[in-house]
Amino acid sequence: MNIPDGVKRIDYYAFWYCRSLESLDIPDSYSEELRYKTIEGCTGLKKLKLSKNISRIEENLSGLTSLQEVNINNGSANYMSEDGVLYNRDKTELICYPNDKQQEDYVAPESLIKILNGITSKKLKGITLLENVSEIKVGFAGCLNLEMINVDKDNQYYSSEDGILYNKDKTELICYPNNKKQQSYVMPDNLTEIPGDFSNKNLKSITLSKNITNWGCSSENFENLQELNVNEDNLNYSSEDGILYNKYKTEIICWPSNKQTEKYITPDNLKILPWNIDLSNLKSITLGKSIEKIDYYLGNLNNLQEINVNEENQHYSSEDGVLFDKNKETLLQYPNNKEGESYTIPISVQKIGKNEEYNSWEGFGFNEKIKRITLTRNVEQINFDFSYCTKLQEINVDTDNSYFLSENGILFDKDKKKLISYPPDKEQEKLVIPKEIERIDCNFCYCTKLKEISVDENNNSYSSEDGILFNKDKTILLYYPANKDGESYTIPTNVTMIGYFPISEKKSICVGGFGMNKSLKNITLNANINGVDLNGCEKLQEINVDKDNQYLMVEDGVLFTKDQYVLISYPNGKEQTSYTIPDTVKLINFAFVTNLKELVIPSGVEKGFFSKCPDLQVIIKAGSNLTMRDLKNWGLSESQVTFE
Repeated sequence: MNIPDGVKRIDYYAFWYCRSLESLDIPDSYSEELRYKTIEGCTGLKKLKLSKNISRIEENLSGLTSLQEVNINNGSANYMSEDGVLYNRDKTELICYPNDKQQEDYVAPESLIKILNGITSKKLKGITLLENVSEIKVGFAGCLNLEMINVDKDNQYYSSEDGILYNKDKTELICYPNNKKQQSYVMPDNLTEIPGDFSNKNLKSITLSKNITNWGCSSENFENLQELNVNEDNLNYSSEDGILYNKYKTEIICWPSNKQTEKYITPDNLKILPWNIDLSNLKSITLGKSIEKIDYYLGNLNNLQEINVNEENQHYSSEDGVLFDKNKETLLQYPNNKEGESYTIPISVQKIGKNEEYNSWEGFGFNEKIKRITLTRNVEQINFDFSYCTKLQEINVDTDNSYFLSENGILFDKDKKKLISYPPDKEQEKLVIPKEIERIDCNFCYCTKLKEISVDENNNSYSSEDGILFNKDKTILLYYPANKDGESYTIPTNVTMIGYFPISEKKSICVGGFGMNKSLKNITLNANINGVDLNGCEKLQEINVDKDNQYLMVEDGVLFTKDQYVLISYPNGKEQTSYTIPDTVKLINFAFVTNLKELVIPSGVEKGFFSKCPDLQVIIKAGSNLTMRDLKNWGLSESQVTFE
């Protein structure tokens, strides 16, 4: 776009998030500053030409992810450009190196002294700094393909060794190139400081020098890191089996992100098992004698077979690989991958799961092997939802228990006013809710054999219609059975909510919604629905929305919020094999997709979630700020992703 000559003012937000804008030419008649947020979010902008009379650049040009060149007419009193790179007038300060500039190497001008805004180029592999560079305020951590940084030997402020940038005496690491190919890095002996953005995608081993005092890097900075070692003379840190601890091993500092160990025994001095480590490969964990707090959620470990505890530990205990508190009064965690189809709760146990605020995934977690659980007479509190034990067929209760009872393998409270848990794999197609039931606490989502739920007409809290569970006045559709026959369903006009039953102003219980339905191909949402999760409906091909709905809209059978800001649900059984997400979308959600093989994600998408989409190939459009680390956190693997 060429702004007409004669224009003297460009307002704030004038081109804000104009993603389709590829070229912008600001005429020499414009003599004010380039204001903050004027061109922010223009992720498609490739060429920017500035007025020679521009007074100041307030806008952060580093956010223009597709920018290939910045030019300015000769005669500017404040700036100059060379080869599409923007400098101050005398070329002593780098103002902007375009993010998508199409060259792999950059040699700084001999006059360059300052790099204050850094470089975040996607293409650069090599950077050479000459002798006059004396100030680097923001470095090169954003250059994801950078392999080497060289420094002129006569530079008095910086040095390089093996392509790594240090200060002159190598006491401070300035930048370790993100894509440097070597797999091992041993820090120089005199190195004392490393930046928090120290990252590399190829390193498998790092050895800290004896003088390092400030490891502050996240393990996510090193996606392939398998071990962290420490020079034995270091006074601040130590390592054991490739794990970084403080000196006396009372605290885990960093757990390598790609550590492959299946068995972990915590050091005797370790006090806390932190939440921010990745133990996903573990099959066995042994808690040492000093562990006093477990912040890590062990219920997320799908490979875990056993949890053991040192007998001297004063806070926890274990029996048969199951974790308890010290007195075995609370069952804290039954491992997800523990062998055995049947388990009887020890007689000493009074409580299952420690969290008393809401039903959590502690207790029996996501165990997919256990079929039968027996509650003994002393169990009085269950802070856990058995709904995620997908192979569970029956829950039995000792007849002497004063708090719970079971009937036909279904768990109720003693007065049978509350249905606490329906086993997900129970061999039963029809469930009858009696009139006495006042509250249903279980989630039917994974009850794949249920075809019908019927509610006694005298029940004051719930009702049913055509085998579907509703609240009493049918304003909330609570559960559409997973095994119910029928390919099409239109939600009744009086329904305003799906899946959740409110029990207080701040709390609702998820009862299942459309769960894992196996038959539905077409769903029509009425004008009142403002949200629904349809990702478990494996054969769903099309979603329709009433034209008067103010919250939701559909395009090509895909469900969005009305402003197309959020992609809510892509039908799992939709037959097309390729789909391009609209440019307006910022948040996406994909799960269990079967036919879709290729998904194109536009540059504006900021957050996403993917579950059980192993065959899906994802293409990230040019201009996106997303990194492979982001996409891994969303649930995608590196082999599934291509960046344009």
